[in-house]
Amino acid sequence: MLNNPFVIQQSRAMAERINRACTNENDKVTMAFNLAYSRSPSDDELEETEKFLANFMNSSEADEGLAAVCQSLFASAEFRFVD
Repeated sequence: MLNNPFVIQQSRAMAERINRACTNENDKVTMAFNLAYSRSPSDDELEETEKFLANFMNSSEADEGLAAVCQSLFASAEFRFVD
């Protein structure tokens, strides 16, 4: 599922949606978690995700970084299973 072309396409679409709605990294991460999990990220999740996004320097890389975050959220057990 993680590398399926459909999942990659949806990850990019989600990242584009987030980029249109938010300008700062904190808001982008929070929106990604809210869209995927219907909850805000924990302090640790927010911090680690912002560290990951900081590795992407220019705007085109930043878009790919956010898409990678979205893809990882889709691949998680929390996204795939309902309690």
